[in-house]
Amino acid sequence: MKKKMIWVLLAVVLVLAAAAAVLLLNKNDVVESTGPIVVTEEVTAEPETQEEAEAEALSEEAEIELVTLTGVITEITDEYVLLDVGDMGQVQANLSEDTLIEGVEELAIGQTAIVTYDGKMTRSLPAQITALRVGVYEVRGTVKTMEDGRITVEKTEGGDEVVLTLPENAPALAVGDVITAYTTGISTMSLPPQMNAIAIVK
Repeated sequence: MKKKMIWVLLAVVLVLAAAAAVLLLNKNDVVESTGPIVVTEEVTAEPETQEEAEAEALSEEAEIELVTLTGVITEITDEYVLLDVGDMGQVQANLSEDTLIEGVEELAIGQTAIVTYDGKMTRSLPAQITALRVGVYEVRGTVKTMEDGRITVEKTEGGDEVVLTLPENAPALAVGDVITAYTTGISTMSLPPQMNAIAIVK
């Protein structure tokens, strides 16, 4: 009888030990929560003013490696401007809603334009680029003086004078000639202002 009781007690002890071991293993597998999980989302603030929007656009443009291409406009459509770029031949500058037109109210065939783009050009014929800016900067007037590769022009509109540095491919000029000069659009603050001409048309 005593032996039977001992065996029963021993069996109970073994069962309890096994249960304790299972509980211990389960406890080690539990990962305690440190609190609620919070998912954060980055929020980009919209520019509040026109000045902030323009500053943001300039910052984005500064990150792009800009390249300029100069040529004579030979064809104009709503989708593109075709340029004669001398040794490079024809280049199609594709236009978009974001393309800026500077210097003139309307582009015209025969104008010399400076096209700013992102440096990417296709290998197609004609080669194609995406125009970010098309600038046509005209000075129309009468040649008043000539000296050392520079001329003074009296503008047709307003009568103001401007000093132009002539390009290498400038045609033969004389005082009194009425010309259209295409410039880089950059002018000094001097009086009269001075500019670099990239093309002269008589």
